[in-house]
Amino acid sequence: MKKNVLSLFTLASLVAALVVIYPQASLGAEQDQYSPERSGKQDQTQIIPPESDKMAARRVLAPHSVTIQTSLQTAIEEVKGLRTQLNAVDKPSPNVVSHFKTYGKEINSDMNMAMTHEGELSKTIKQFPELARSDEFKILKPTLNDARKVNQDFQSKISRSDYWDNKRQVLLDLDMLEKRLMSALDKAKSFNADRLDITAIG
Repeated sequence: MKKNVLSLFTLASLVAALVVIYPQASLGAEQDQYSPERSGKQDQTQIIPPESDKMAARRVLAPHSVTIQTSLQTAIEEVKGLRTQLNAVDKPSPNVVSHFKTYGKEINSDMNMAMTHEGELSKTIKQFPELARSDEFKILKPTLNDARKVNQDFQSKISRSDYWDNKRQVLLDLDMLEKRLMSALDKAKSFNADRLDITAIG
């Protein structure tokens, strides 16, 4: 009798142990079944988006963003040079006016270069949606367009010889142009520095 009771007690203990162990094993298997590794799905939070790779972005975007910055820097230097030349004479002769116009052509060339590469930048940056949505990029084009418009107005004036007789007006126009170019340059620098980690330019 005691042997039978002992056997029943032992059997009951084994059954109780199996009841505890089996759900845990089943739960573990179920968790494995639905884990990202088992199901073939990846945890999206672990995926590093391409736009966060600044090395890749620099390779694609820097040829354009850096050219924008350097073109603006050159244009500003041309404006400063023209201002210095203008201040050095009271009434420019035809030869001097021709020299002034050369400065104007160089400024226009630099502005066109910046706008050309802005267009290319706007196309290629689509590969990096995060950068395309950044404030630094969004503000770059409007400020470049502001500089372009002021430059167009300036270019329309410099072809007239009598324009250079009014030194005060020319200086005011140069001040306005430099201001717009500086604003665009600041935005280009911000984009290159903050988004592409490019700071040593020019």
